[in-house]
Amino acid sequence: AIYTMPKRSKCTSFGVVPPLKTDGKDCHVILAGDLSGDAFAYPVPVSDAAENCRENGEAASVKPTSTPRRLLVGHTASMLTGLQVVSNDVGGQFILTSDRDEKIRVSHFPKSYVIHGYLLGHT
Repeated sequence: AIYTMPKRSKCTSFGVVPPLKTDGKDCHVILAGDLSGDAFAYPVPVSDAAENCRENGEAASVKPTSTPRRLLVGHTASMLTGLQVVSNDVGGQFILTSDRDEKIRVSHFPKSYVIHGYLLGHT
């Protein structure tokens, strides 16, 4: 799939969103942080057309309206320098985002509006 970012990407990572139903499949996403301090999630499309393109050696083109991106977190007035999805002891996941102001934000993933905490003054 080919995605376009609204601003230049600074850091990327991969993540897995657990299914909502017990019989559902995991959703794989590409996480990208841009120079304005926002982190977006882009779904990795899985379809017969994508399999055919992969066999032919071509990238599947995804239109912005067909697969929307999702804004996860935003750092105020500071560009992101890194992001990573990590698992905790009880099976949950966190998204860690760092910015150039030496601040690390720890949020729950995929519900990134729930902030677990901040780590300040780290390099």
